[in-house]
Amino acid sequence: MTCFSTRPALLLAGMVALTVALGGGRAAASEMGDLVKTICLGAFNAEMQMAGKVAPAGMADYACNCVAKRLTDGSSLDGAKTTCKQLTAKRYPL
Repeated sequence: MTCFSTRPALLLAGMVALTVALGGGRAAASEMGDLVKTICLGAFNAEMQMAGKVAPAGMADYACNCVAKRLTDGSSLDGAKTTCKQLTAKRYPL
């Protein structure tokens, strides 16, 4: 399970860069986190559907909250994706 396609990943990277460039702040980080979660949930659900799998309850929220938290804490997009994929797979083995 990839959990992210290319377009949403590029949009997330742009949002992180914009937040950093504008000086961030709690409100900007919160808004970015909400946007990250929204994009992530869409990508997650699409990929699960394409794989013909049903995610256990809570799996999508766990994965997307993980990514949002790591991005708002300053992780790179690739780093957040890799870490959160591993943590999610460990917690919710399919």
